[in-house]
Amino acid sequence: MDYDHRTGEYHINEMKEMLFRYQKSVALEMLQKGYHDAILSMVRGDLGGPVPEYKSEDASAYIAEHMNEPMLKKDLKVALLRVLCIVPAKGRSSKETIGKLLLNRELQKYGVAIESTRATSGKWRFKTVWTLVELE
Repeated sequence: MDYDHRTGEYHINEMKEMLFRYQKSVALEMLQKGYHDAILSMVRGDLGGPVPEYKSEDASAYIAEHMNEPMLKKDLKVALLRVLCIVPAKGRSSKETIGKLLLNRELQKYGVAIESTRATSGKWRFKTVWTLVELE
């Protein structure tokens, strides 16, 4: 609301009200769909169609080369972060953990997912092992 000193009355600023209503609708959509899906739906709506997913040739080659090959969690994670060019969000620590959920979201466009198991014998005993497997 704006106060008019000449008349001594309050008036509603229509532009501010429209902005508030828009921000409120965006926030509700983010709560319902999640941030990632809400932003994608807004971008798709503005562009008038689907947005093609970017697929890196390096990542595709790495995934094809290491498909169904068990690797230690930390080794596969470091390699995937490198080939998928994933970095922590701006303002976040570079030591921030990027987990399996985020990696699987990125790997989904390549048609693969991470399968996690716990090794019970051999040199990897009691260590977490990740394997890239095809999505069904």
